[in-house]
Amino acid sequence: MKSITVKSATKNYQVFFEENPKILLQNLIRTENAIFVIDRNVHEQYNVLFQTIDESKKSIIDVSENRKNMDMVLELYSLVLEKSIKRNFTLISIGGGITQDVTGFVASTLFRGIKWIYIPTTLLAQSDSCIGSKTSLNYKDYKNLIGTFYPPDNIYICTEFLNSLSNSDYLSGMGEVVKLNILAGEENILKMKNTPKFFDQDNKNLSDVIFEALMIKKDYIESDELDKGRRNYLNYGHCFGHAIEFESQYQVPHGQAVVMGMILANIVSFNRNELSFEKEEFLRKEILAKLLPNELLRYQFNKKAIANAMKKDKKREGTDLPLILIDDKYRPSRINDLKIDEVYNSLDKYESLFR
Repeated sequence: MKSITVKSATKNYQVFFEENPKILLQNLIRTENAIFVIDRNVHEQYNVLFQTIDESKKSIIDVSENRKNMDMVLELYSLVLEKSIKRNFTLISIGGGITQDVTGFVASTLFRGIKWIYIPTTLLAQSDSCIGSKTSLNYKDYKNLIGTFYPPDNIYICTEFLNSLSNSDYLSGMGEVVKLNILAGEENILKMKNTPKFFDQDNKNLSDVIFEALMIKKDYIESDELDKGRRNYLNYGHCFGHAIEFESQYQVPHGQAVVMGMILANIVSFNRNELSFEKEEFLRKEILAKLLPNELLRYQFNKKAIANAMKKDKKREGTDLPLILIDDKYRPSRINDLKIDEVYNSLDKYESLFR
């Protein structure tokens, strides 16, 4: 079984790649004192698979971005405590990134920290969010304002779960894959461009694509686990992206909002003479636009709402705004002096480019 070991100040943990979900679940059912917390949508899609779990050990939760908050955490505390659990139990969570955030937060705070295992079921979670130790909750209009650093004990990736993803959810995950490969540099970027079916859902080498993306992220998080420096570059595309998610009331999927955010960040880089027009155009046309349907390429922004949302970025340090840029050698950097005028200008430019 292919695996990755991730080093963490809290505890080192492993990512295992398992091809057969039935075998995976059979092994996990043997875990002593385990409680399974499963996204309802995943549970319904794989009902036959999950029937093998005793009902007394299973909690089904309704998941959405609007529920990724303390209310959902309190709800999950109650669901879990109803099982008469004790401190030595293991929480096994199955679902996408929101399931990971909420169950990870619960695991990090219940009894001041319990064992937990995570099975990501979306491409976004498998290729990106499953490692890095972060748990994140929204508070009012602030995205990911509350959270902890608390990695799972083990992560199990089974690409079989990706077969049921909608094309939109698949492309959302591919957005994070692309972001990581852009940050890795020119060799990875050209490999994406020149590999047949790289972006497609029927990519027969998807497990290898996920493995490579996680190895890129592993390098960032092991050198800066608590996000004080270099790891911040992983927010490339996110400063605009989170604002687009909020402005759209989360109708734009996270990974596709990040793709739009990368295009917008590259426009800022070009305007600041950090990125040449040739490189900006190449990334936009040959890589990023391939992940967006026409309605997102021709998206009409509520510019004021996006600017206001960016002002609430938790990483903001001064009167201006933070942003991750890349230069002509695809090297990332962080600025903290993005002006509101630049935000409006980049949004206007985006609309004109895809008109």
